[in-house]
Amino acid sequence: MQVWRTSGSQEQLIGENVLAATIGSTANELLFNIAVPEQITVVPGDAIGWQTAGVEVLTYEDTETPDEMIWHDESMPDVPVFGKHTFPKNSLRKRMYAVKAYLAAGTPPQFTNLPASLSITDAVFPGATVFAPTMSDVNVGDTHNYTHAGSLPTYFSIDPTSGVVKVAKVLVPATFNIYMVVTDVCGLEDIQQLTVTVIGPNHAPTLENMPGIAHVVEDAVIETLVYNLTVTDSDPISCSITDTVPSNAPFLFKIHGTASEYGIYLQGGANLSYSLQNSYELNITCDDSTLWSWGVVYVYVQPNSPPVFTNLPGNTTVSALLTTGTPFFDVVASDAEDTYLIYTMTCGSSSCPFSISSGGKVFATSSLLDSEFLVYDIEVYVTDGKHNVGPQLLSIQIKDRNNPPVINNLPSSLLLPEDTSPMTSIFSFMVTDSDVIDSLSCLIDVQPTSGYSLFTFNSTSLTLYTKHGAILDYELLNDKTYNITFTVSDNTDTVYGSVVITIQDVNDAPVFQASALYLWVNESQAHTIIGQLPPYVDQDIGDSILYRMTNGSGVGYVSVNESTGILSFSLDYDSDQSSMPSEININIDIEDNGGLTDTCFVTIYIHDINDNAPVFSSTAYVFTVNSNTPFGSSIGSTVATDIDEGSNSMISYRIDPTSSLNSSFIVSNDGLIVSLTSFSTLPANSILTFKVIAEDDGLPSLSAEVTVTVIVASPNTSQPISQQTNVSYQNNLIASATETGNPQNFTNTTEWTILVAVSVVGAVLTPKPLPKLHRVKSSSMRDNDFWNQGAEGNEHPPVRRAMSQKMLSLTGISNGHSRVSNLRTVTEDYDNMPRIVKTTGVRESPGFRGLASDRTSLRF
Repeated sequence: MQVWRTSGSQEQLIGENVLAATIGSTANELLFNIAVPEQITVVPGDAIGWQTAGVEVLTYEDTETPDEMIWHDESMPDVPVFGKHTFPKNSLRKRMYAVKAYLAAGTPPQFTNLPASLSITDAVFPGATVFAPTMSDVNVGDTHNYTHAGSLPTYFSIDPTSGVVKVAKVLVPATFNIYMVVTDVCGLEDIQQLTVTVIGPNHAPTLENMPGIAHVVEDAVIETLVYNLTVTDSDPISCSITDTVPSNAPFLFKIHGTASEYGIYLQGGANLSYSLQNSYELNITCDDSTLWSWGVVYVYVQPNSPPVFTNLPGNTTVSALLTTGTPFFDVVASDAEDTYLIYTMTCGSSSCPFSISSGGKVFATSSLLDSEFLVYDIEVYVTDGKHNVGPQLLSIQIKDRNNPPVINNLPSSLLLPEDTSPMTSIFSFMVTDSDVIDSLSCLIDVQPTSGYSLFTFNSTSLTLYTKHGAILDYELLNDKTYNITFTVSDNTDTVYGSVVITIQDVNDAPVFQASALYLWVNESQAHTIIGQLPPYVDQDIGDSILYRMTNGSGVGYVSVNESTGILSFSLDYDSDQSSMPSEININIDIEDNGGLTDTCFVTIYIHDINDNAPVFSSTAYVFTVNSNTPFGSSIGSTVATDIDEGSNSMISYRIDPTSSLNSSFIVSNDGLIVSLTSFSTLPANSILTFKVIAEDDGLPSLSAEVTVTVIVASPNTSQPISQQTNVSYQNNLIASATETGNPQNFTNTTEWTILVAVSVVGAVLTPKPLPKLHRVKSSSMRDNDFWNQGAEGNEHPPVRRAMSQKMLSLTGISNGHSRVSNLRTVTEDYDNMPRIVKTTGVRESPGFRGLASDRTSLRF
């Protein structure tokens, strides 16, 4: 069963009771008594409601004139108490349910802390709370209102909702009665009396020693009184630390001594640090429930003073016979704060036989008869919990036993460059013995034993040297690291030490296997490979190599691949150009990644190849002759040029042998066309056409041809019948030669027979045998000892070459005059196979009327 109350446009559930009908109560009237604590307070306008599960439970009758509208919601969710719901606007006007609620009188509320009396001072300011009532009401859901009965003193006010009594205006000393009334929604009420006595006047507490200053040491760790505060007041007082700067300062406030004495204490476990926070501000407030006073205390942190050693550094002696664990030295330190001090120590030796207690007593931890050293230096530290001081040195000398020698500079290690010279001092062992009468003996052991071939030891100077003749070649040594153990004995104790020597690789320069390179190559196009630099040797494993051209006449003509050392032309090389010499020199460096270099001197001989054919001065020639032109007359000149050099540029001329006019004309070595026939038999205006071939002396030779046209005109009656003609020998000479004797012995006689097939008008050359050909000059070249490579990259063995020049003579008669034409021949001997390679005519004396050419070529 529920109670609903309208709240705006919705209905609010005020309360509900869950009721259960007993079995067999169907169609019977049931009466449920609700216990007082579960009763629901209702007000006018409230509605009764109920909620059933699934089907109708309450009995109803249909009626035509219902007194009230009934709201119905079949899909209504569960609504909690004080929850709200909007019912649909449907109504059941024809039903009357058999539901009735009986109202019972409520139980009045009751004050629980009244009647009461209290006293306040006239210093309580307006607005201050004087009294807060408490009450109880068994009727759950009741609302209450507070007021007063009779007249309310004007000095006070009552809050109608909470009933709190406050001061309404400045008080005066008097006694006031206030009748408090609490009323519930049903008008039930309770009235109780509150008596307020105002006394006066009141004074705030007095803080006798404010502001105050206090000090605390930074290493304080237990609860410590730092400041006494005296407070006076006729009323009971309460004091506290209200705030601190910085916040959460580690201090507390409590009474100590009499009730008027308060103490400011440092909290136990506080972690003060002068360097992080050297002062604190504490704001203190004291009140007597009416008035209050405040003050400030400044607490300054005093830095901790570090402990001070009073007997270190120092030294002491101890007998080797001392019993283990027996203290023999006390380390002493002082501390300004008289803090408990703790001592610790370290020792450089892993076998150190000493230790120190926390109180500073030094004792032996093992037998000193077996100690490694006779003197130990221990480093002592002391701490007061705030500062660690040290180390301070305590030197302990063990007596009553032999002092073994000491090797002062071992163990050690060193890097020995591979270029270290033999007999170089590389390490000196430093040995001391406090027993001056001891005689010391020293020796070394080298591992691996291959090191004995590299090192030697002078037992007098205790110096290690590189051995005479030792080669410290890093790349050749199998062992790169050597452990040399040095042993010294005083005949009682023997001590050892070792020095590790590591051979250090030093950059070695790369070296060409040949310092000079000679190349014979043909002229060629750019990027043509012309040779490879000689191999090199670099003892450094993994070194990278670069080739660089430094200087020489070949710079700009030749380039070198910086990685492979392959040489090639850097431009189109043509020896026919005067700017490109036939011999060039370059210097090429090889450089490793350490900057070390070697140089190869390269000489390149560039051979001019026959790559240019002769070129005639005209594309065709036309000459006119008279029909009565004499036999042997020159009819015109066809001149060709060849831009090649040497023999490649020497040109000879001939009539095209396939021409029918081949026997009618000849061409001199200077291109002059001479007739060998008479034109008188030819009709006027006859045209003779043939080709002249110009061929150079290159191997292979190149040639050019040009068309020559000869027009035969009418006779010229004014022309002389006889004319002197200058003649040059032609290439169609026939020669035969025989040579007797050893080809390499040029003192033997060589006989030559020269037959000249030339006819000349006005000049007759009479060929005759020449019985002797006299040796003019002979020479031989020595074997070539340098690295020889051909242009195609094929090596040739050294060749022995014999060369001889020989002179032959031709006697000729011209116009009845006798003369000699000298021809020089050059023969070369390759592997016992003599051959004539060149024949050159010698210029005749000036004024001689005969051969017009200054040279005559004979081909054999």
